[in-house]
Amino acid sequence: VSTQSTGGCISSIMPPKKDKGGKDAKGGKGGKGGAKGGKPGGGEPKKSGKTKKNKKKWSKGKVKEKLDNKVILDNASYAKLLKEVPTMKLITVATISERMKVNGSVARKAIKDMTSKNLIKPVSTSHAQLIYTRAAK
Repeated sequence: VSTQSTGGCISSIMPPKKDKGGKDAKGGKGGKGGAKGGKPGGGEPKKSGKTKKNKKKWSKGKVKEKLDNKVILDNASYAKLLKEVPTMKLITVATISERMKVNGSVARKAIKDMTSKNLIKPVSTSHAQLIYTRAAK
């Protein structure tokens, strides 16, 4: 390795890298092109790191099934709700939404309606989770 001084800048001249005689990606001996399918006139330097072929493909993970819940209660659904929900031990927005296939906002309104009719009674009510149970008769 030799260094040259050119106008106040010091640059180093390095010899070219030597091939260790291993095989390249095409299966032939490494080197500059040749008879076995390489480009004549020189092999381009290999890029370090992963190529497009070797990049990790990320899975999309488990795709949650889209729920098709009702946003409005019809008379039949409302009658079913009034019949089934007061018999449940644990009544939350999630349980009503899951069993009756209704939206969360519809379930909250149904809980308020049943509470006003004294069909269910509150156990714990906070802004985050509403927990109710059946009313004792």
